[in-house]
This record gives sequence, structure tokens and C-alpha cells, in this order.
Amino acid sequence: MSTPADRTPLLPLSRATLASDPRLLAAVREIGVRRGFDYTDDAATTALLEERRKAVHRAGTSAPGWIGALLIVAGVLWPLFSPMVPAMSGRPPALLFGPAVPLLALGSWLWVLVRRRWKRQLLHPLLAGYREVIGCARAHGVPVTHIPDWLVGRTQSGSGKGAAPIPSYPEAGARSGVAGGRSGAAGPRRRGGRRAPWPTNGARPAALAVVTEGAGGGVRTGARGGAGGGSTGAGNVACVAEVARRGDRASDGMKTA
Repeated sequence: MSTPADRTPLLPLSRATLASDPRLLAAVREIGVRRGFDYTDDAATTALLEERRKAVHRAGTSAPGWIGALLIVAGVLWPLFSPMVPAMSGRPPALLFGPAVPLLALGSWLWVLVRRRWKRQLLHPLLAGYREVIGCARAHGVPVTHIPDWLVGRTQSGSGKGAAPIPSYPEAGARSGVAGGRSGAAGPRRRGGRRAPWPTNGARPAALAVVTEGAGGGVRTGARGGAGGGSTGAGNVACVAEVARRGDRASDGMKTA
């Protein structure tokens, strides 16, 4: 089910917002290449979200789901009310309580079937890619206007993370250590000795941890795009490398299932 806020044409992230950080824009484009969709195209992304919202809603409110719910209710009420029916008085217990078992079994099977169809629509590759885009935007400190409940599989009350929560990735610059121009520093400290993810003056660090593959097949990390810093050659942004790793794991799981 969807709420009125779910139907708003306002995108959680517009192209202008994505372009406000060149690193984020590059990361989103890499996600788009892997998913086969341009998430920087506002019109296409709006049409995608509207189409997938309707598909998710249809899958979650289909007829088998309603029938399954009615069968479950009937299975629960049968043992309670069947002894009150005059025609059932004196009948053996198997006849009084036995029919509840197939009713509950069939109703539960239909409900699980609808739930799996709804989850399959929710985990559509293009929707999963858009959730990755939102996760990367958060990692880069870019504000997200809103997150529709249906996009993450949340109930109308909006409680909890939902069945398909927005993935979380390491904050941009958290590994790069550009504070004070020293490599390896974890950023400025707050009071109490805790490190802040961004400089306290509101400016974001210029460097971003990247993961690159060496000639020997090993993996190394470095800083990208920062003063005094690191490799600017080929390599994925940290959150994109994490996205790809999780995507491969999810694909293997779906194939196994």
C-alpha cells in the first residue's frame, strides 16, 4: 500500500543534487552502467519509480492475498464457532476442529506466495540500484529530500527500516584522512575525543577513499581527488566498490534460491 506522499512527483534525488558533488555523480554513473539505467535522467527516473510503485502495489494487494487472509480468519474462527452450530453438536472432534487445519495451511500458503511476489517486485534490479544511489548520496553527505515508504518496503505508519532498507556505505573521506594534510588521519576531532566525519566548518574533505586493483590482482586503497593526495587513475569510489560487492553476493544468492 502507498501513502499520498508516495505519489509525489518530487524525486528523492534530482540530477542537480547529484551533480553538486562530482564524486557522487561519478559514483551514480558507475551504478547506472552496472544496472543498465541512467539515474541522472530525472524524467526517466520519475517514470521508473512510478512504474515500479504500481507494480509493487499490485503484487502486495492481489486477489490471492485477500483470499489467503480470509482463509486464515476462517481457520481461526472454525474451532471457536463450530461447536455452537446445532448441526455440529455431538460430532467427533476431528469434524469439529479438523477443517481448521487445511484452511490455515492454504491461507498461509497463499499469503506467503503473495509476500514473495511483493518482495520480488521490491527487489527489482533497477529499484535496488536506486536505493544504492540514495545510499551513496548519504555517504557523500548529500541531502535526500524524502524516501517513500514503498521504496524500502515500509508500512504506512513509516516505522522500521522496511523490507528493503537503504544500504549504508562508508562516509566519503572517512578513510582518506585529509585533515591537516596528513595521510592516515581520520578527520577532525569533536569534543570528547570522537572524530567527526566531516570538518567542523561544514566543508567536506576533497579526498575520497577508492579501491583499485593492482597488477598482481591485489586490492589497495588510496585517496582520490584530494590535495596532497593519492591516486587519481582508474578506480571505483569506495561506496561503488561496496555496492558491486554486495550486488554480486545478492546475485549469487538469487541464483542459489
